[in-house]
Amino acid sequence: MPSTGLLLLHDDEVAAQDDDGTLALGSPFSPSPSPASTTPADPTQTPARRRGGRCKDAIWADTTILPDKTVLCNHCHAAVHRYGCAKVERVRAHFKHRCLSAAAAEVLERANTANAANARDASASKSRSQGKGKPKRSSASGQRTAATTAAHFKRKLAHWLFATAQPLDMIENELLVSALRVLRADVSLPTRVELEGELLAAESAAAAAQAAELLAAKAFCLALESWTDATGGAHTSFAALCEGTPHFLETATPALAAREPAGVEQAATVIECVLATHHRSFLVGVVTPEAAMLSDASRERLQRQFPQCVFYYGCARHALRELVGDLCSILPWLEQTHASVSELLHVFQTRQTLRGHAPTSLLRVTGGVALSGADGGADGCGGGAVAGSGSGDQWRDGSSDSNTRGGEDGIGGFSRKSNNDCGGSAAGFYSSRQFFEMFEAILAAEKELYAAVSRRDFVDGDTAAERETLKRVQDFVLSETFVQDLERAANVVLPLQQRLEGFERGHLSLAHVYDSFSELLRTYSSMACVSKKERALISSCVSERLSSIYGDAHGVAYMLDPRFLGANLEGVQKQSAERFIVSYCSGGGGSGGIGGVDGIGGDSASVVDPARILGQLEKYKAMVHELKECNSTYWKMLELGKVRAFDFWVERRQFPQLQRLACAVLSLPCTSTAPARVFGAQCKLLHARFGGSLSTAKLQQLAQVYCNAKTTRADLSVLELVGGGDGLMAEDEIEHGAA
Repeated sequence: MPSTGLLLLHDDEVAAQDDDGTLALGSPFSPSPSPASTTPADPTQTPARRRGGRCKDAIWADTTILPDKTVLCNHCHAAVHRYGCAKVERVRAHFKHRCLSAAAAEVLERANTANAANARDASASKSRSQGKGKPKRSSASGQRTAATTAAHFKRKLAHWLFATAQPLDMIENELLVSALRVLRADVSLPTRVELEGELLAAESAAAAAQAAELLAAKAFCLALESWTDATGGAHTSFAALCEGTPHFLETATPALAAREPAGVEQAATVIECVLATHHRSFLVGVVTPEAAMLSDASRERLQRQFPQCVFYYGCARHALRELVGDLCSILPWLEQTHASVSELLHVFQTRQTLRGHAPTSLLRVTGGVALSGADGGADGCGGGAVAGSGSGDQWRDGSSDSNTRGGEDGIGGFSRKSNNDCGGSAAGFYSSRQFFEMFEAILAAEKELYAAVSRRDFVDGDTAAERETLKRVQDFVLSETFVQDLERAANVVLPLQQRLEGFERGHLSLAHVYDSFSELLRTYSSMACVSKKERALISSCVSERLSSIYGDAHGVAYMLDPRFLGANLEGVQKQSAERFIVSYCSGGGGSGGIGGVDGIGGDSASVVDPARILGQLEKYKAMVHELKECNSTYWKMLELGKVRAFDFWVERRQFPQLQRLACAVLSLPCTSTAPARVFGAQCKLLHARFGGSLSTAKLQQLAQVYCNAKTTRADLSVLELVGGGDGLMAEDEIEHGAA
């Protein structure tokens, strides 16, 4: 073809021309653009994928490759090999074994570091290339994710503040803010308004929902703990004891109790309000500080709404603690000894000049002793009215006529008198397990204590009152009856201390309550260190305290436990327990039992002959006596507690009606406070710390989060670490409750 002077273009390579006929930039005929005119690459674009293969070893940087492919070492100038850029293993072996240079090891280490960095870069490049085709997250989506993360962080931080009872103004602490901004400069912290508003409401609702979910379709026992705040206001904390785990429900106040007019059974009304959100659960019993706190009318009203609720009784731990106060009241010498010991400990605790001369064991006791009666009803059990007032609820105003010794306690606004607030010297130890330990510590350090108070400068004080106090302490320690008085007081308190410790540790079941008080009666009746008149007074107080908490559940558990079989039950109590057993098992009265929950409970549709129930009871007692004689190994395990009474009854299918009742009553708690929780003390701590800044409703919400967050002993230790001076009493309660 003749040349036309034109270059024929391929169809898909047609040059683009401008209107003036010139070739556009990018045309095959346009000149190559200069580097300055090139459009810069988009920084968001993924860099080009590197070629495949292994990265070049960095060891080659310390060699020289000649044109004839001879490889020379740059340090010792020796020929490594003559194969060019190959056989890298031989090059590395040269630097490792043959190179004469002192820097050979450093060269090899530097090359290994560079190789590792290159490998990481290659891996990152591969990851970017694999994600090249994925859609990028839009800016709006990123903003939504950041907002969600910030909100979640605020919830978590608020939960930590609420669960550890931290002051809410800590969120404004500059040190905390600066520490968090080290992690993220634009960190967003919740404000005080958000903490007291939406965040507190959200965390409280979450805690309440979790408790309701854990209690759903399960049988639980309602436990009441009465306490007074710093202003003398009466409150009652409600907890659900389910499967050995306590769950905080609510704290009743006078406003909650005032929903019903006067003359209505207000005790039942408060409980119904508290349990309004737990309609899916099964209430099987109510344990109160004292049995008389719920009248017969209140129990009937509750049982109409909760047919399975048939067990009503008082707290054994509360009765034993109140009994310590009773002993100090009826034994003047014990109260005087206690007052002198309290004064002694207070002197060594507060005077720095004496701490260096005090025994170490004595200082350990003084470190946790409350020396005043300020702890009120915060022992988690509240105050105690004397038994015999069952004609009506003891949930009335402060004008209650119960014969007690001062102070107030109660449920909501229905106050009761309490000897925990008596203000006397003995009150400081009613709520502490150290009542007996302080006597032991002083007796163990008697010689060192004698030497300390015998110093000439011991009575030197700044004021006349101090000198008078020091003189009384010196006379007490140097008296001839000092050791005898302490030993006598320790012997009186020891039986109470041993049984109280068992209930606080949670080792004893409901069947041990009656047995413990029976043993106390036998011990004090034969005690030689007290007079005959004092023995009678002590026995009367023990019987009175047992009557104040006794319920049919105690007698039934004591009768069905194979270790006791109701051996020491009195005539009236034994007949009452047998009537309850017959009524429960025959389908009448409390036959609903735990109504089908976990297979426990009677069937109200099938009525069993009462005579058959009594026959089963007699056969059961005969079987236990035979077991004791024929299977001594199993019986020994039963006595030592290696086999629980509940587990024993699980195997007794030959007594179906008794088995249902035994499994129900032996699973009930013996105290109104769990060993690891004292909700009343925790609520009192919250009121002392936040009562001036939060309303009653917000305190309720805070208690919901704070109390339910204490699920382990590790959580309780957090409270002890963060607690201030206003919370020492409550922390002491928690410490001893979980010991």
